[in-house]
This record gives sequence, structure tokens and C-alpha cells, in this order.
Amino acid sequence: MEKATFGGGCFWCTEAMFQAIKGVQSVESGYSGGHTDKPGYREVCAGNTGHAEVVQIVFSPDEVSYSDLLRMHIASHDPTTLNKQGADTGTQYRSVIFTHNDAQADAAKAVIEEMAPLFNDPIVTEIAAFEASTRQRTTTRTTSTRMVNSGIASWLLTRKCGSSGKCLRNA
Repeated sequence: MEKATFGGGCFWCTEAMFQAIKGVQSVESGYSGGHTDKPGYREVCAGNTGHAEVVQIVFSPDEVSYSDLLRMHIASHDPTTLNKQGADTGTQYRSVIFTHNDAQADAAKAVIEEMAPLFNDPIVTEIAAFEASTRQRTTTRTTSTRMVNSGIASWLLTRKCGSSGKCLRNA
């Protein structure tokens, strides 16, 4: 199993989308990339901790590639806006890829370059080495589970990638 850690706005929809992908064993919402230990939701939302809302994905590379997860991540949010996703504004909503090794960093750069022509504006997604993350509380994780069960995850992936999964190389 390998890990992938992505930030792309509010983690509820992001978590729900990745939970629906074959080969993904688990997805946990949390915070990463900040300068305080174990921040809570209110601290992160205040914008003073430097953390981004993230999902940490445990996946089987035999079933889904890291590059395909990256493509889903880039396609599932607006990677061209700095510190903003829809109505959510602040550094906690930044587009970011936290890499767990050099191979992931190389793959992130390659996928961003590959997908850049699909956008009218430059991709501003940050690529940074993963250091640590703080897991989100149970009540928030329950919300994303409800979203998977309600079909929102399938709708989001279809909306962003098309019914053919066109954002995925191996779909």
C-alpha cells in the first residue's frame, strides 16, 4: 500500500470522491502543511495555522496508479486559483500535493505539466514534501461517508472527468 495526500478545497467532497475509486483502501480528512501541532477545525478555518484541508489516501498501486489519483485530484477542483475553491477562501483551501517521496514529486510535476493545457489559466498547485497531518474529528468524517452513500462522489467524478473517466489515463 502507498499513501497520497492532496488538498483542493473543502475535504468533504474530495474525501467522498476518492472513497469511490477502485483500489483506494481508505481516505482520511485532516490538515497538513502548517506550523502548529494538532490543530482543530476552528483554528484551521481562522487561517492562522498555515494548514491546508487535505485527504490522505491509502491505495494499492496495483489497482490504481498514483498518477491517476493525481489526475483525479487536479480535475476535481480549480487548480488555477490561489487559496480559493468556489465560495471557500483562505490558505486552508489551497491546491496542494504533499508528496511522500521523490517519485511522487516527479509524478506530480509531470501530471501538472500534462494537464496544464486543459485550463485557461496557469496551474498554481503547490507541491511540497509531506511532513505530518492531523486527522479530522469523527463527526466531519461521517459527513463525507454520507456523501459517498448519497451518490455525490459519483456525480462529482462524472462532472469533472466525464462518464468515460477522460481525466484518467488508464480508465
